[in-house]
Amino acid sequence: MTEIEPRDKAIIALLAGPDVTASTLFGMYDIFGSAGRDWELLMHGRPGEPLLKPLIVSRDGGGFRTANGAWVEPDVALADCPAPLAVCVPDLMIAPGASLASYVPEIAWLRACQESGR
Repeated sequence: MTEIEPRDKAIIALLAGPDVTASTLFGMYDIFGSAGRDWELLMHGRPGEPLLKPLIVSRDGGGFRTANGAWVEPDVALADCPAPLAVCVPDLMIAPGASLASYVPEIAWLRACQESGR
């Protein structure tokens, strides 16, 4: 896991686990990470200061393989995630109607984020 610096940028938590696909997860990471940075690069030839800090958040912060086999090393565990401005859930490669019982910790974390206004 990476060290989380003090909250100087708005944190966007990307909730991830083995049922996500890498392209969706990393695509969202790139989009949020480019806010404030890429426009300055395109217009003035130098990157601007990023406005957002995307963090890949997982149940325990440990690395895992995604649904399509790519390796992901999350930034932080659910319990250690600084208060995010927003939480995004990429895709989940699970069958319609399948039980979500294995997602109890993630669901509880999402509820806590929602109840705190995030």
